[in-house]
Amino acid sequence: MFTNDTVSRFSNTDITPTDLGTIELETTRPDSLDDVFGADTDDESSTQQLSMRNVSRQQAQNDDVSDVPRLQGIHRTNGYRDGVAASKEKFLQDGFDEGYSLGAELGAAAGQIVGVLESLAVAIYPNDEGTKMRVAVSKMFELATNELSAKNLYGPEYFGEDGIWKYEVAGDEGLEKEESITFRLVADQHPIIKKWRSTLKGLMDKYQLEGEKTLA
Repeated sequence: MFTNDTVSRFSNTDITPTDLGTIELETTRPDSLDDVFGADTDDESSTQQLSMRNVSRQQAQNDDVSDVPRLQGIHRTNGYRDGVAASKEKFLQDGFDEGYSLGAELGAAAGQIVGVLESLAVAIYPNDEGTKMRVAVSKMFELATNELSAKNLYGPEYFGEDGIWKYEVAGDEGLEKEESITFRLVADQHPIIKKWRSTLKGLMDKYQLEGEKTLA
């Protein structure tokens, strides 16, 4: 029952005593289905938290994958620069100004291989099988970084004092050998480059991964 005092407390609002009774009834009335199914609040909160965790995990995985082109680009650029620097120091001699271009091709090829290996290590999702793959790829990355260094690529077993390569380079068929051999071809057929491209291809075939066609 409402008194005049009750009415006066709401005189400055649009709420009437009748409205107040309705509000009280509506806010205190239990949900008849809660006894059967339970309240939704906790379930909705748990579902939202689970959804947020899944989104965060997916976002982290997507971020890893999105780094692949960037990492490949960084290593390719750094490898190119290292090749240029080493080539300038070793091959740019009087009468042999072709060493700059050859060194750049070698550096770019080495940088690409190292970049793909590191990118794979980052992109592999760390589940049970992925962890094993990541460990294997990480070890290969460390080994490749060492073997594909400028010191090894330009070693005396591969190049003479005059800067001419010692290993066999097959030219394109149908052309004179001197005309068909390019610096890229010389770099592609460097024994260390060939070894690591083959190793990388085997790794990607084993784990059914996709890579750049230029690695084949």
